[in-house]
Amino acid sequence: VLHARLRRGAEGVRVEAVDPAGRPVVTVESLAFRPINQESLAGSPSSAARLLRMRWAPVPGLTADSVGDPAPEWVLVGGDAGDHADLASLNQALESGVAAPSMVVLSCPGASGASGASGALGADGGTYAGYEEPEADRAEAILVRLLTEVQAFLVSPHLADARLLVLTRGAVTTEAPAATVDPAMSAIWGMIRSAQTEHPDRFVLLDLDPRDTRAQDDILRALPPAAFLTAGLDQLATRDGEVVAPALAELDDTDRLRLPANGPWQLSTGSGGTLTELATIAHPRAAETLPPGTVRLSMRANGLNFRDVLIALGMYPGEATLGSEGSGVVTEIGPDVTGLTVGDRVMGLIPESFGDVVVADARTVAPIPEEWSFAEAASVPVAFLTARYALGDLAGLCAGERVLVHAGAGGVGMAAVQLARHLGAEVFATAHPSKWGVLRELGVAEDHVASSRDLGFRAAFLEVTGGAG
Repeated sequence: VLHARLRRGAEGVRVEAVDPAGRPVVTVESLAFRPINQESLAGSPSSAARLLRMRWAPVPGLTADSVGDPAPEWVLVGGDAGDHADLASLNQALESGVAAPSMVVLSCPGASGASGASGALGADGGTYAGYEEPEADRAEAILVRLLTEVQAFLVSPHLADARLLVLTRGAVTTEAPAATVDPAMSAIWGMIRSAQTEHPDRFVLLDLDPRDTRAQDDILRALPPAAFLTAGLDQLATRDGEVVAPALAELDDTDRLRLPANGPWQLSTGSGGTLTELATIAHPRAAETLPPGTVRLSMRANGLNFRDVLIALGMYPGEATLGSEGSGVVTEIGPDVTGLTVGDRVMGLIPESFGDVVVADARTVAPIPEEWSFAEAASVPVAFLTARYALGDLAGLCAGERVLVHAGAGGVGMAAVQLARHLGAEVFATAHPSKWGVLRELGVAEDHVASSRDLGFRAAFLEVTGGAG
């Protein structure tokens, strides 16, 4: 078993692989790829079953509670106990002949400590003391300052062989359920992780435990700095006296959703905000007596829409439940329902469809074509009904007419292209150039395709239609 990192280069891809314990196994300076056939990508059933997730695990040999003296090659910049106020003053010292450090430790505003320091997390880990401005303004101010420091570090000839250890406090959550994090500190991790991809092996992130009330310099004194130079890790955190780092691990029973013991169930967003809060809950309404005009379905597949993602992330306005389309089998028919019978395979618009049993309006479901799978059927209703309403009910598109479908390679766009061609219309479409192949496969002519990223389609399509548009 190998865990590999791939980095794209000018002449191929650099590969670094380690074993599950993090020990280096192989480094490939440049790996060039050649085309392969689709069949060779199938893989084996055993490999497909081994799903992985990211966990924070203790780093062997590193502890946040050991006692020692700071190493001379470790220079602290910023913070109340910093050796230098900023990178500019450090560079001035280096210009005067001071020996260059092996590692520069940059303390970000808010990382100093939890005992009243400006910008630090409060003792409860949930408030941000010392800042009165809105969080977005605070994050922007910190990032602007950090960017200046990072750029000064990268251009310094004296620090060309040094690494920059960026200190935060409460920037990441290392456990489930998620603990409170400081949004500004999290933004720092986003910026430095981008810098890590642009300048490999130059940056290390260390997030201090927000529950650790010791001063920052006391925590640093307890950490063996030489270990950070040799451990080969670039994202670390101190939690409960341990130094932890993200690593891949196989899914276990604690990662799986548990179904209620009895009765129908439904997928819930929990308190909302992150995908880790998804949960299965009892859904007793699905077992109640059917009202007139409804059917009970045993669900087989669901269509996943962007709306569902927004709901799960707590970003959808108002109250909303997951699921809006799917497919299943009719298990019971309510009063006044005609045209459907128990055992029918159906698809349609089905609210609250993320569950095993649901109740749907009989008018919004229809039989599945015999040659379609449940998964194929679940992908059709929202996209194709939207396109059908637009082209038919609103536009009244007829054979021989021209129609321009913008974003034709998207879900609704592909449905609109297919329906318009079915109606006999001449179809023009735009999409990102990387998706033009999708439009060609849908039958759109080469000179009827243009980019959706600019207004060039106007002149192109005027020319094709002889100025008619």
